[in-house]
Amino acid sequence: KTTQPTLKPPINKLSIMAASPPRIAVVGGGIAGTLASLVLRNRGCVPVIIDRGQDVGGRLRGVSRSKIGGSLDAGAQFLRASDPRLQPVWHMLAQQGLLAPWKGRFGMLGNQGGGFLPASIVGQATATGMRKQHPSDSGNKEDQAGDGEAVGAKSPTDSGDFCGFVTNYTDDKVTPTYVAVPNNESLCPNICQLASIEQISSTTVLGAQTKPEGGWVLNVDGDMQSGDLSFDALILASHNPSLAANTIDSIIQAERMASDASPADDAHSQLLERLDNLVSDLYQTRDAKQPVFSWSGRFPTELTQSLEFDAASVPGSHVVQFVARESSKPQYLNDGGGETTEIWTAISTSVLAQDILQRHSGKEASEEAATIMSQAVSQLLFPNEANVTPQDASAVRWGAAFTSPTLGLKEDSIFLNPWRLTIAGDFISDTHPSPLEAAALSGLEAGERVAAMFQAMGSIPSQQ
Repeated sequence: KTTQPTLKPPINKLSIMAASPPRIAVVGGGIAGTLASLVLRNRGCVPVIIDRGQDVGGRLRGVSRSKIGGSLDAGAQFLRASDPRLQPVWHMLAQQGLLAPWKGRFGMLGNQGGGFLPASIVGQATATGMRKQHPSDSGNKEDQAGDGEAVGAKSPTDSGDFCGFVTNYTDDKVTPTYVAVPNNESLCPNICQLASIEQISSTTVLGAQTKPEGGWVLNVDGDMQSGDLSFDALILASHNPSLAANTIDSIIQAERMASDASPADDAHSQLLERLDNLVSDLYQTRDAKQPVFSWSGRFPTELTQSLEFDAASVPGSHVVQFVARESSKPQYLNDGGGETTEIWTAISTSVLAQDILQRHSGKEASEEAATIMSQAVSQLLFPNEANVTPQDASAVRWGAAFTSPTLGLKEDSIFLNPWRLTIAGDFISDTHPSPLEAAALSGLEAGERVAAMFQAMGSIPSQQ
């Protein structure tokens, strides 16, 4: 990208920028916050990830299991880039050794012993036809909302094809299916280490206020830091939209107080009304999070070695929507089970999770999920075998796995330039096959928007 010479910042300004580049708070260390920070770091800014967890990772983080252990993925199961904007990012991370292609045998598995259909021959039309219709499919989306307003979205879960696993399958040479090495929960920490991104972990953001000169002051409480922290801009990349809603509400209140002192024009009043609507939509999206259970268990290798697939969506099942053979993933680390057993993972439907969570909580909910899913997975893998029971089976709740409906916006992030505030997350757009891809693209766009803002202000140099 070339720039007219007259628009280039003078040398003395560049030296000032190098000494004190913009410092941006990125609240949330999932894939959205991590990729936003990576973009900002590459563009000359100083991102600081603030996350309430002990480490970054979000939906990619597996949950340690006392019974299983090993390197299994208990959160997001795979990474793909159906959107071309994401393809070079995954390719770059693969070149750095952070991702590796998962060259497994993928497809769809019949719920009632119907056999396995390879993804290469199922085809998008067939897989789409096997989906169960979601209520939001009916009607014209454009008729449901105006420009920029929230609309209903298809549920990315319980739709017959887990996160577009089969419908978005292509040849590995075109769009590989990736997993992180040695497991998916390592991806975000490794990106932060690779790019030297500062992290403040085990820290909660209690509130955020704008600064008169521009930027934000965050009030935080955590093991590493507590009190007020000052930043030049703010990206909210938490999977919970509540903080975004509260932050925008604080902007509205401050603007209305200023309007009382100096009456606002119609355009300003309309802007505040749209911000009010956005706050309401964000609160509704907060309540639309769909939990699932992530299951794992061992089966004897003498039984599993004859299975002709490594991972499959399970259309039509009310219990399990995805199963995977962990040992088929690249650089899988065996946990001591030797060659006599194999670990399999499964993701429940949200219908099952909601049913269990209405009756139980905590350990009791996980135990019931493990019992129900163990039986279902055994029947899926070995429909002709009686009394096959997995060893060391366990299940954990994945509380914010999916959002349905999303805000349904056309863009992948929300950028409020006058206040240097950007919102990223899987709950914004409904145009992507999986929440992970939606979050990743949202983070990339958020980082680019903030970097472009500071570039226009002359705070960072132009991209070459």
